[in-house]
Amino acid sequence: MKYLLFIIFLLFPFLSKAQTGYRLIYNLKYQIDSTNVNSVSDEIYYLDMFGNESYFLSQNQFLKDSFLLNPNEKDMLDAFLNLKTRPKSSKFSYTIHTKNELTKHYEKITLQSFAYEEEIDLDWKLSDDTLTIGNYLCQRATTRFAGRNYEAWYTTKIPLTAYPYKFSGLLGTIMRIVDAKNHYQFDLMEIQNIDKSTVFNSVDEPQNKISKKEFWKMKKKFWENPELRFAGSGIVLGGNNERMKKNMAARRKRENNPIELE
Repeated sequence: MKYLLFIIFLLFPFLSKAQTGYRLIYNLKYQIDSTNVNSVSDEIYYLDMFGNESYFLSQNQFLKDSFLLNPNEKDMLDAFLNLKTRPKSSKFSYTIHTKNELTKHYEKITLQSFAYEEEIDLDWKLSDDTLTIGNYLCQRATTRFAGRNYEAWYTTKIPLTAYPYKFSGLLGTIMRIVDAKNHYQFDLMEIQNIDKSTVFNSVDEPQNKISKKEFWKMKKKFWENPELRFAGSGIVLGGNNERMKKNMAARRKRENNPIELE
């Protein structure tokens, strides 16, 4: 990725100006099947920062939500109806909202939305090791989160405290973070100045708020029982239920490597 951070270098002078917010664009490279090294994919993620709060979600999810909130805007409708420009379904349909010290995880499972809160307190081990990524000298730090060991490279040369997903606690901007098995790797690609999108106005609407433990139990339950995914929608699966169960069981077998293992 020779172009990594090239645009960041060009935009860096603008960070000194007062703006509504910043969008940090990360590329996520992940291996969805822990037993298959060929099951590697990439997806673009947005970290949108506004003062003391931020939102982290996939680009595809953002584009889909934008369309659903503004379905009558012609340009967006044309893009959505065009097979070439229509946003793809995100493999990970969560939105991570962080404000002050509190993190909220929002996720839609088919027709139902759920949310849980958590306080992230990672134990970072700082190192004197350095690495130049793009045009920035980075320092190495390691930590453990949700069953995985991570190595992060962060810089203090960008005047932002920024990180992908839930990897908070470093005083700087994380340029790259990867787990020990190379199953999940985030790389910072670009920084933009932005205004706050209407997409984020819907994040704090009432959700099915439960504990993190209950959320993962519910997610597993929905995977194992397709009919629950359509509860309250009026959709009746009938004889398709068993077929869907088999298809979802096969998918679960392939997609066995979530970012959070515990």
